[in-house]
This record gives sequence, structure tokens and C-alpha cells, in this order.
Amino acid sequence: MEVEVKHIEFEFWRWKIKMSIALIQAWRFGRILKYKALQRKRRPLGRKWTRKHNTAENREKHSWYNTILKEAAVSDHYTFITATRMTPTIFEGLLQRIAQVGHKQDTTFRKCIPLGARLAMSLRYFATGDSLQSIAFGFRCGKSTASEIVIEMAKTIFTVLSPEFLRVPTTSEWKEIASDFFIRWNFANCCGAIDGKHVSIRCPGNSGLVYYNYKGFFSIVLMAMCDAKYRFTLYDIGAYGRECDKNVYSTSHISKSFDTNSTGFPPDCSLPFTVDGDYPEMPHVVVADDAFSLKRYMLKPYPGRTTGNMPRDKVVFNYRLSRARRIIENAFGIMSARFQLFLKSISADPKNVNHFVKAGLALHNFLITQDKNYSDADFADRYLHNGVVQPGQWRRELKKRTTCFTKLASSSFKGNGTGM
Repeated sequence: MEVEVKHIEFEFWRWKIKMSIALIQAWRFGRILKYKALQRKRRPLGRKWTRKHNTAENREKHSWYNTILKEAAVSDHYTFITATRMTPTIFEGLLQRIAQVGHKQDTTFRKCIPLGARLAMSLRYFATGDSLQSIAFGFRCGKSTASEIVIEMAKTIFTVLSPEFLRVPTTSEWKEIASDFFIRWNFANCCGAIDGKHVSIRCPGNSGLVYYNYKGFFSIVLMAMCDAKYRFTLYDIGAYGRECDKNVYSTSHISKSFDTNSTGFPPDCSLPFTVDGDYPEMPHVVVADDAFSLKRYMLKPYPGRTTGNMPRDKVVFNYRLSRARRIIENAFGIMSARFQLFLKSISADPKNVNHFVKAGLALHNFLITQDKNYSDADFADRYLHNGVVQPGQWRRELKKRTTCFTKLASSSFKGNGTGM
């Protein structure tokens, strides 16, 4: 009897365990069905994966690439340059460069967006800084598709152009840069000008104040160095906006490369128009402003400019150094005036903003090399015979519009007086 009772109890508990497992599985299955029903409410079954105005047929007929740009490439180069910031010939050359990397294949479900349309879409976004929704409307695609295309093309442009147009110069090329600085800006043994630029972004989620800078808006810092022809040579992107130029530079790979002498900087040499032995050999240097630390390879102005008691030789030195240092300001200004995405607050993840900035640097150097009108004499600052600075066209263009910096700085401190 006892054995039978134990067997009955065992079977009873076994049945209870099976029922409990079945109830749990039924509860989980019900939760899944409710979740699927909620998804169907948001996106009903049978809905097309693209809207009617974004179909391949309408894209071929009404997209900006197939209507405005293709016609402008033949008969109206001004409109094409306004839309893409480059001539049709240069656009075609860039398209051939990225063809192997950025090519897509058609599938049995739908045709892919042509590579030329994706490149034009990205260049239009860089040139105007318009919202991705307006870009998507113009090129007849979804907003998420436009976002993916712009990010992917930014990576592709940088990958293709950087090995040729954004690489670290060799020792002989550093010497050529120093010669250009002496010929153009009368500053000997100078291999570049360095400065930082705040690239405005929308405040990332859960970031606090790490991206909030002293100018009153959220940003990441681009630390870059350029040669005498406004071409960027070294760069570091991604520092928090709250950091000053000195801290950004000290933690950048630019500083580490100079400290370890891995940039291939030329050795010390005599100054131009001097006889060997009369003067000591001088190092090659980089010019910067007061925010940077004085180093053997980095020069900045003498302090005390506002006192009025500075000796004349120091005044002349500061004037020549500042004239050479303005090259990096002009380089930033030319790039921002041509690609107005960097004049607006970029609504993207900071990692994607880094890709946009790197692509902008590569395009800037590429266009300076390929297009003589990209940074002509009137577009950059000029020094007249009497030493007066004539502002470049990029400064006049920026004054015509109120940039995001003025808007954000003026609105951030309204109301509570705390800026947040």
C-alpha cells in the first residue's frame, strides 16, 4: 500500500509540474501574440515596403539626380556646382574613384539606387546641411535610406581619397611645405599652422555637459593642421566640446606623433638667405595661437601685445606669425563655406559626425587639388602692400547668414540664466 501511495503522489506532482510548464508556455505565447498584434497596428500586414512616390519608376522620372543634375551637367554647370560643389568633370572623376568600393547590385526584389545618385545625395547633404528628410524627398527615397546612404558614402569617400589627398607628408614634402610658407607668407622653416574648430552637433542622449563648449552650444572638436595652400595635413577628431584647445592637443595623436618624431619632420637647417656658420641651425616649426603650449617644434606669439610696450622686433615677429597662422583659419572657413553642413548643428550620432568631418577634410583637399576655383585668391584672406588684411570671400558669405553658433549662443542663456 505504501508503495502505491508514493507512486500516486509522485505522479500527482509530476502532473502539476507539467501543467505549470504548460501554463508558463501558454502565457509566454500569449505575450508574443499581443506583441505581434501591436506591431501589426503600427505597420499593418501587406503594407508596401516603400511609399508610392519613392518607387523605382518615380525615382527615375522625378529624382533630382535624373532631372536637375543630369540636365545641369550638360547645359548649366553653375547649377551643378551649386548643388554638388564641384564641376561635372570632377564629379565624374570622383565617381570613377569610388566605383569599385561603393558599387551595389540589383536584386530580384528591386533595383538599387545608382552610385551616381547616392554620391550626389551625399554631396548635396554636405553642401547645404539640409535635413535628411528634405534630401530624401528630393531624391525620392525614404529618410532611413537617405541616412544610411549619407553615412556609407562618407566612409567610402574618406577611404578612397585619404590615401592620396589626406596622408601624412614625407620628409621631402615637409620641406616643400616649409618653402611654400616662406615664399607665400614670409615665415621660414614653418611646416604648418594648427588650430581647433568646434563642429556643432545636437546634444546626444544622456551625455550631460561633456559636449557643451564655452561658446554656448554642443560640439565635437576638430584639431587640424594645414600647409601653405590650405590643404589639411594632420587631423584629430572627436574630442568633447567642453575641452580647450590645449587639452585637446595634448591628448591628440598629433601631439604624440610630434613627441615621438614619427611625422617625418625635417632636421634642423639654416634659415633662408643666411650663410652657414654665421647663424645657428633652426628647427622646423608649427605656428599656433596663445592657447597652445610653447614647444621646440611649436611657436606662438609673444605675450603682452595689449600693453603697448612690446619691442619692435617682437611686434614684427607676432605680425608674421599671425599672418602665417591665419592659414588654418582660412582653411576651416573655406571648407565650411563650401560645405555648409559644418555651419549648422548636425543631428547625428557623434560617431557619424566624425565620419562626416573626415569626409569633408578629404573632399576639401581633393577639390583644392582638382579645382583651381575652389580656393582662389579672392576666396581666402589677402594681405595688401600696406600690411592691411583684406577679408576673403568666405568671410563675407558667412556674414550674410546667421549661423547656428549665433542662434544657439543667444538663445542658450535666455530665461534661467544658466545656459541649460
